[in-house]
Amino acid sequence: MGILISRKAYRKAVDRNRLRRLFREAWRQAPKGKPWDILISVQKGIDLKRTKLKEAQEWLISGLKKRRLLD
Repeated sequence: MGILISRKAYRKAVDRNRLRRLFREAWRQAPKGKPWDILISVQKGIDLKRTKLKEAQEWLISGLKKRRLLD
């Protein structure tokens, strides 16, 4: 799994690293199906102070279901 966060979207390295940690943990706890490689591109607009792990997990799972990578 790779996580792509642009410097334009999040200027501070602290913010980019927090998002990486958040999505890495969401990925670790996500239900696993078939093995696949994935690249997550984080877009501007996520409120870093209010976003919790559960919300990141929901985003990740919904994205996987859209692409039919998860049943």
